[in-house]
Parts: sequence; structure tokens; C-alpha cells
Amino acid sequence: LSGRGLSPIVVSDTMWTIAEGQPLTVNWEPEEGETKFYLTINIDQHGTSPSTLVCETDDDGSLEVPASVIDELLDSGTSGFPMGHAYRRTADSQQAGEGCVEFQVFSHIGAAVEVSGHTPCTSDADCPEGQTCNLMIQTCE
Repeated sequence: LSGRGLSPIVVSDTMWTIAEGQPLTVNWEPEEGETKFYLTINIDQHGTSPSTLVCETDDDGSLEVPASVIDELLDSGTSGFPMGHAYRRTADSQQAGEGCVEFQVFSHIGAAVEVSGHTPCTSDADCPEGQTCNLMIQTCE
């Protein structure tokens, strides 16, 4: 299996805001070669939804997640402190008997995700006036 070193990923903004009816655009410094760019977003940290948005694209410096995809993610539920991740990656794989071995080289950066209309919390002091913190799901209600 083979892999090559990558430049550290540099994303122009590591605070991603998602809102109903709005696309999400992420820009980064692209890398020459056979690398791919991956984005993941999870906005339901303590709920019942197993939904995580995962996108893969060429490492060309820009990705727009359509509003329709953002809306589907929002429909799955929001709780806790949403999180996002951006990766630049190369991968190689080889069949090994009944399975497969994969070798990945990647550069990663985390991103804060703000969901319009959602306030995460760890105490009532984090919440807007008139709301309290539901600690079980870390969400102001």
C-alpha cells in the first residue's frame, strides 16, 4: 500500500452556520495531486438521530452543500454542541483474504457548527432569557 504526505488543510472559515433553506459553502486551500476533500457535520449530539452529513469532493478548494441537503439534516433533529470536520485525504487499499485493508493519509481540521435557532448549553446561564438548559440534550428550551 502507498500514501504520500499532504499539506496541512487550511479552511478559510472554521465557523459554519447552517440554516433552513440556505446552502453551506466551505472554501479551503486546494492541493495538487490525487487528494480528496471530505466534510462531515453532526448536529444531533444527544438525540435519537443517527444522521451525519458526509460529503466527498475533489480537492479543488470549494464545496457547496445544497440547501435541500442541509434541510434534510436539520429535519433529523438538533441537540447538544454541533460539530464539523474537514479532511484532505489519500487512500490505497488491498484485498486481504475475505476482507480489505485500507491505508489512509490525511490532514484534519475541526469546525464549530452553529445551527440557526438552536442554542447549545451546559447550564441555564448559556440560554437566552426565558429559556432553561435541558442538560440531558444540552439544548436551551
